[in-house]
Amino acid sequence: RELELPDRPVLFLAFFPTHEGAQVAAWLRFGGFNDCPEPAEHVARLRGWAQRYGAEPVAFGEDSIALRVVRPPATRDEAIALARDQLSYCRDPDTTLCELAASLLEQTAWFFWWD
Repeated sequence: RELELPDRPVLFLAFFPTHEGAQVAAWLRFGGFNDCPEPAEHVARLRGWAQRYGAEPVAFGEDSIALRVVRPPATRDEAIALARDQLSYCRDPDTTLCELAASLLEQTAWFFWWD
């Protein structure tokens, strides 16, 4: 029988047998569609950002990830390096490297979306 969902947004809450938020992408098998990286790349990127910036995933959508960031980049050079990393992870043709880097300096939430 097919699951019928209401016309309003639905929130699913799930628990995973891990203390590391980066591993949730693997448990969900998130990725591998369109330009979205495979689950292993998500885990690697999220793990690195957790170590450097205190970034933790707080939500996975059907084609998106939202992260909470404790320690955003503090310098212009660090923000530019992070912007390059993020654009290679999730390309956004409407955002330039400089625009993204400038926004990352004070951003405590990151959002990634793939078509």
